[in-house]
Amino acid sequence: MNYSALTPRVECNYYLSSINNIRIMLRILYAGNKYYNHDPAQGFSFDHSNIYDSLRRLPNLQVVYYEYDRVESVGAKGVNQELLDLVRREKPDAFLSIMYYEDLTFATLDAIKAMTTSIGFFMDDHWHFDNSSKFGAPHLSWVATTYSKAVPKYEKLGCRVIRTHLGANHRLFIPPSNPSPNRFKYDVSFVGAWYHNREQVIHALRRAGISVAVWGPGWPEGRLSDDLMVPVVHATKINIDINPPSSYLGLKPFARFFLKPSKEGIRPDFGNFFNNIREWWQKRTPMIKPRTFNCLAARSFVLTQMTHDLPEYYKLDKEIVAFRSLPELIKKIKYYLKREDERERIALAGYTRTLRDHTYEKRFIEIFQKAGLRYP
Repeated sequence: MNYSALTPRVECNYYLSSINNIRIMLRILYAGNKYYNHDPAQGFSFDHSNIYDSLRRLPNLQVVYYEYDRVESVGAKGVNQELLDLVRREKPDAFLSIMYYEDLTFATLDAIKAMTTSIGFFMDDHWHFDNSSKFGAPHLSWVATTYSKAVPKYEKLGCRVIRTHLGANHRLFIPPSNPSPNRFKYDVSFVGAWYHNREQVIHALRRAGISVAVWGPGWPEGRLSDDLMVPVVHATKINIDINPPSSYLGLKPFARFFLKPSKEGIRPDFGNFFNNIREWWQKRTPMIKPRTFNCLAARSFVLTQMTHDLPEYYKLDKEIVAFRSLPELIKKIKYYLKREDERERIALAGYTRTLRDHTYEKRFIEIFQKAGLRYP
C-alpha cells in the first residue's frame, strides 16, 4: 500500500490538509508524532496512520498538522515555541493533541487554552493517569480519555472530561477484495510490542502445537507499520490480542522507579517514586487495543483478552471472541481454527458493528460536539 498519498503538502514546518472548493466548517490544529520514535526509517507512527489520517478525511474540516518529531531538530523548548507561534498565526477553532508524555509545558498549555479550545486525547490512563495525565489535564479546556475509571478522577480535578475510546481507521484497514479461503497464510498472528509476559504466552501457544506469527517492537521479526499490517491481517485466520500484565519484575522496570524517559532523554525522577510504583502496578490493567478495532474493520476474526469494558463495545461470541486465561485461549484457538464458517460469521458481525459505531471519524465527531464545537 502506497502511503505517499496520505502526506499533504508542506507549509512552514507543519502540514495543512484541506480539500479545494469545499466550505471549511471547522479548523483544527493537530499535534502528534508522524514517525515511530521520530525515525522515518521506522515508518509512520500510530498517531499518523490512525488519528491524523482519520481527521484529514472528515468533510468540511481543515487540519493544521504540527509534528512532535520536530523535537529532534529544535528541542523541547523549540517545539513549545513553534507550537505557540503556530496557534497565534493560524487561529484554529480547536487544538487537539495526543497526550503521551509531558510534551508541552504547563505554561504553553495555558497559553493555548487562552487562545482556543484545547483538547487532550489520553489513551493510556489505565496506567498513566497518576504519573502524568493528572498533571497536564487541568491546563486543557477538555480531556478525552479512553479509561472509564479515569472520568471521576478528572472530574475531581475540576476538568471537563469526555469519555471516548480508540477506534478503527476504516479507510486503511479495509476488507480484502475478492476474499478466498486460499488467502490464509497464517493460522494465528499477533502484532504488538514485546513484553516479557507476552513472550511467555507466545511460547505457551507454540508448545501447544499452535503456529503463531509475531511482529512488533522488541520481537525478532521487528515492527510492522500499519500499512504493512493490513495484508497480514487479511492472511490470518485468527488475529489475537494478548494483554497480560506488562509490569514484570526486572532491571528495566526497576530503573523506571527512579528515572523517567522524555523526548530529550532519561532524567532523574526520584521525587515521583511512589507514583512510578503505582504506574508499574497499574500496567496490569488490560484494555482494548487499537489492533482489535482495526482488525475488525478489515472484516477479520479477532480473539482478544477480556477487558472490563469490552462488552460495552462488542457482543461477545457474536461480534468478537474473548478469553480470560491461557488455557481458554489455547482451547478457543483450536476450536475456531476448525470452524471457518463460524469465524467468518463473527468477523462479518464485528465488521458491521465497527463501521457503524467504532471508527475514529465517529469518535472525533462526537468529541468535537461534546466540546461545544459546531461540527458537523
